[in-house]
Amino acid sequence: MAILYKKIYNEIYNQIAQGYYHIGDKIPSEKEISDSYSVSRITSKRVLDELEKEGIVNRVRGKGSFLIKNIEGASVFDSNQKDRGSIAIIFPTSHDFGSFAATLEGCTKVITEKGYKPNLYFRFSNLAEVEELLESLLEDNIQGVIYYPYSLLDSYEILNNYLFNHVPIVTVDKYYSGIKIKSVCSDNFKSGKIATDYLIKLGHKKIGFLSDVSLEGISSIRDRYYGYCEALKENNLPYDKKCICIDRVDTEFMRHYDEQHYITELKNLYDSGITALIAINDIVASYVFRVAKILDIRIPEDLSVIGFDGIPFSEFQEIPLTTVLQDFNKMGEDAANLVIDEINGIHRTSIKDLPVYLVERSSCSIPYTQRTSR
Repeated sequence: MAILYKKIYNEIYNQIAQGYYHIGDKIPSEKEISDSYSVSRITSKRVLDELEKEGIVNRVRGKGSFLIKNIEGASVFDSNQKDRGSIAIIFPTSHDFGSFAATLEGCTKVITEKGYKPNLYFRFSNLAEVEELLESLLEDNIQGVIYYPYSLLDSYEILNNYLFNHVPIVTVDKYYSGIKIKSVCSDNFKSGKIATDYLIKLGHKKIGFLSDVSLEGISSIRDRYYGYCEALKENNLPYDKKCICIDRVDTEFMRHYDEQHYITELKNLYDSGITALIAINDIVASYVFRVAKILDIRIPEDLSVIGFDGIPFSEFQEIPLTTVLQDFNKMGEDAANLVIDEINGIHRTSIKDLPVYLVERSSCSIPYTQRTSR
């Protein structure tokens, strides 16, 4: 028997095929589907997500979903269709697609080539919605899941249920501690060490570290921090708490530019005497650039700045950002291969050492011997 959201999908799909709607018509909204079929909003959202992924509708935020393609014949979820099943790809928000678009491309390429159907889920408002989806996918007998974690401090019971029911789930970019969920990540320890070693070789002896999320909640941030500390230790440089600023937020999806907050943080770090700063990623580095102008801190003359990820815009800022790149496409391909191997009973270990590369640009230089007093 077809699962619930597929039944609803089939009905709407077949209504479109039979001419109930025409190009440009608005089709039922999430709320209307939810009310009509007495299902949760997450289920109705999945129906519209599937129609959008098939190129049948265009969803416009705040306005609704509109038909953009005529179709004929039975639904793609026809119960007689035989395939290997679906693999869910869960990215809780689309804000990271700038850096992770290549990961999604790598995932979908491998999944499709191996005869499975990739189902992408994103745009969640909170952790509860993500957990509801994870539970519903398990009930729907999904073949496997690739998950960019919303939080590493939550969802343990749900994730353990996947393990208990032998449903493969693989995380990308981050890994859980204390639970045997497999993961595919870059070598973030090496990333932090590469960045710090580079600044030390330029002559910097007092290097700041800035993160907008906690070490406890985000494994990639924690590993970069450990790499930073190891580089200081190997080069006989002291660890100074005044040079460290790490916020307490446990999820990246709360990230936003709070100008006054970053002005205060950068001023405190700069007043501690740092001549270089490691920003936990390229987005946070861009925030540093903005408030540095307000504080009349010149980059790189007064302060060298380095980021992580290699988000495309980082190369085209007013001051191109030195950064540590990850191979996002390989991350996606490896995650898809890992989950498909698990589906087929081939058990491999997690991958936590994907290569990283330093890209030198204009945001770093040798330190000036004297700094303007402020």
